[in-house]
Amino acid sequence: MYFLSKSRTDFIQTHFIGTAAKGMIPDLARFQQLRSAAELHYLADAYNWDDGVTVLDWVINSPTCDYGTALLIFWRAQPDFYTEFANEQEADEEGFFSVAADHHLQMGSRLLPKPPYCIQPGCRYGGH
Repeated sequence: MYFLSKSRTDFIQTHFIGTAAKGMIPDLARFQQLRSAAELHYLADAYNWDDGVTVLDWVINSPTCDYGTALLIFWRAQPDFYTEFANEQEADEEGFFSVAADHHLQMGSRLLPKPPYCIQPGCRYGGH
């Protein structure tokens, strides 16, 4: 189990949660002060998507982000919602689709087991 001190959760709450309502613009330099996977997960879990996807993009691209946090962001993006659109451009009006999809692919390539498993549509077990 991970433990975040009150000072770390307060830091995250102050600088990244509810920024739009506070009239704040997220600060990359402050984000770079987050050093653990637990801090990134806490941020992603508490984050309000109404504040935009910039901070989530930073989380996704951080080498500290783990696959559990990537999945949290992916599923919170409600990917089933995007199946209602005719194409990716129509679905991506606000940029959420690209961030969630890119995050999932980046994390998958970094953290999932390497082949011989098969991930291509229509291929059989064993990658053939």
